Amino acid sequence: MSARGRGYRYVGPDELKTAVRPGGGGRRIGSAADFGSWIAERSAEELAEPFTFVVGTDGVLRLAPRRSEHVACADADMVLSAGEISFTHEVVFRRCPGCQEHNIVREDDFVCVFCGSDLPAAWNVDPDPTA
Repeated sequence: MSARGRGYRYVGPDELKTAVRPGGGGRRIGSAADFGSWIAERSAEELAEPFTFVVGTDGVLRLAPRRSEHVACADADMVLSAGEISFTHEVVFRRCPGCQEHNIVREDDFVCVFCGSDLPAAWNVDPDPTA
């Protein structure tokens, strides 16, 4: 087990655990590219629902369609966490050029909630230092 936290073993019905086939579990998501390729394979019906997830004792997220069993998503291994997860609308952040506070832009209203200054249309929270 990793030093990242306590691991939890599967405690449900034996028939679900014995049905798990090695390598047939959830997809390991170790990067944005992994997530992008996995999500692109999902149907519209799957995208409308939350997904089954586990975080393995290695700290890596694994995702599977909602109706998947957590024990299958984890390949019957111990986990740090398990549940359902949704990926909702994009959250747009901007740093105010006036007061330097970070803002969440809601409903395309690019105005700083702290000082009322206009927020830039382009991303500026962590600008590229080489640009």
